[in-house]
Amino acid sequence: VPQPNQHWGDGLEKDIMTLGNLRLPLNAAGTSEFYAFGGYSFRKGTGNAYRRYASNYRNWPDIYPLGFLPEFSPHVTDYSAAGGWRGATGGWSVDLGASFGHNHFDYDLTNTLNMSLGPCLDPNAPCAPNAPGIANKTSFYAGRLGREEFIAQANVAKALNVGLKAPVNFAVGAAYRRERYQISQGDSASWIDGGHLPQDSAGADGVFGTADDDLRVVAGSQGFPGFAPLDVSDHHRNNFAAYADAETEISPQVLADVAGRFEHYSDFGSRVTGKLALRYQPSRQLTLRGAASTGFRAPGISQEFFRHVVTNVIAGAPEQIIIAPVNDTVARLLGSKPLRDETSMNLSGGFAVSPSSSLTMTADYYYIKIKHRIMLSATFDESATLAYLNSKAVGSFGGVQYFTNGLDTRTQGVDVTANLRVSNVGPGALDWTAGVNWTKNEITRVDPVPAVLQGTGEPGLIDTVTWIGITEERPDWRGTLTGQYSVSRFHALARASYFGKFSSAQPGYCDFCRENYGAKTLFDAEVGYRFNGVDLSVGIRNLFDTYPDQPSSPALVDPSDPSAGTSKDWNNNYGTFPWAAASPFGYNGRYLYTRASIPLSR
Repeated sequence: VPQPNQHWGDGLEKDIMTLGNLRLPLNAAGTSEFYAFGGYSFRKGTGNAYRRYASNYRNWPDIYPLGFLPEFSPHVTDYSAAGGWRGATGGWSVDLGASFGHNHFDYDLTNTLNMSLGPCLDPNAPCAPNAPGIANKTSFYAGRLGREEFIAQANVAKALNVGLKAPVNFAVGAAYRRERYQISQGDSASWIDGGHLPQDSAGADGVFGTADDDLRVVAGSQGFPGFAPLDVSDHHRNNFAAYADAETEISPQVLADVAGRFEHYSDFGSRVTGKLALRYQPSRQLTLRGAASTGFRAPGISQEFFRHVVTNVIAGAPEQIIIAPVNDTVARLLGSKPLRDETSMNLSGGFAVSPSSSLTMTADYYYIKIKHRIMLSATFDESATLAYLNSKAVGSFGGVQYFTNGLDTRTQGVDVTANLRVSNVGPGALDWTAGVNWTKNEITRVDPVPAVLQGTGEPGLIDTVTWIGITEERPDWRGTLTGQYSVSRFHALARASYFGKFSSAQPGYCDFCRENYGAKTLFDAEVGYRFNGVDLSVGIRNLFDTYPDQPSSPALVDPSDPSAGTSKDWNNNYGTFPWAAASPFGYNGRYLYTRASIPLSR
């Protein structure tokens, strides 16, 4: 029987990777060449869901007497190839090329089961009333996600004399891109609802198998239900882009750069963006810089077409939560709209100063405003909402989510860095590097719930968990201080990393599960020696084995029902998961490593 206890740390991972690169000169001067590169990688990983205890309604003791721990065993395949020609003609530098990339992710699960198929593993004796001929399993193929991209592009550049004090470095280019996104079905046992009742569903008469049995079970392979026939998808889109960029020295102290870009997507339309950047250097010791730009991000093709139904048991009843594409009938009934692009405005300004050859300092401020940000909506699961869906005969669901352009955000921050080299520290030299970052994320607008949901009791388009995730889950303050000492072939490093306080709320179905976590400082150390032909280092990350705070809030999830548990209970899954999932430095503790670097001469 597989060990069912919860696993901590990183899962086992096996990787195969190969890369190739080719450059073929086409003339004696080397000004014209053919180039190509590509690669292939395959990864087999492991990961785990939460443990299902032996007596839990999500387990058949006949199959797992000790309970079980669902294990993901994904297979990830990537391959890509690119090639083209670089050369010059008429004084223009030219680059013509094309590339193709493919990725697919196979969802394989082991050490799990489909509760709705009953305790029957024998394929010759299945026992699920709604799945004739399908027995339960302990391993499933849950389907595949696939993505492909083809790009063909042309770029030309030249320094042009247009009557200014300095030539204008001018570049122009165009690109065509085709994207494809696929969802493939899992095996039937991974998604089907077999309709078998658990042994603890005896109902009022206390007898299992009678008409009043009142507890259903989750359908699909536990840990990740498979992709069902209605989830299957195969979509593509085309994109055309063109750009122009010009850079020149307006004066010996001022460098200016201006650029514009046009893009057209076959699924949502066109957008024009631009950038203006200036650099002013009044002396060798001081540089001032600033930039302003507009941008956009097209909806991801996966955000447009991803569909998956997850079955959860809530209050003893199975509830199917559907993540629906915006063009799905269920999503449209609840007010979804076609996704549009996110648009952004970016401002930045800063300086770099070098008062001496051994000291450099920089400081930069940035401001980013995003409109129509794409997010997954709250789970719409109020009784009035579900009654409305049932009246439309689109299926029975316990909740619905879809992607929406429903909010605007603002991000601003400051980056400060300093580098100092101290020579003659004993027989060697000491290099200090320091960095401090402050970043604040805010939500400035949220759309109201769609008109069809007003009056149903739905609290908002996004839930509290999402709000906290955007505005407070990332520490506002971070900092690092690194000292690196080198003498002859010996080198050593020490580093301190500071992570400020943050908050999070888990899981997605609990709007009151807020947890606050304190600031932490981690320390790293490394020593190494450069032998002939190899640089060997040993080091420790997180020297003092620092962990994030554990969830501890006693706040009741439902003040009217203390039995529903506290925020601490929900955030650590009643003791199963004791660490903050949103920790900025993880929760793996101390890490020891060795590293060998071998320089390859060309």
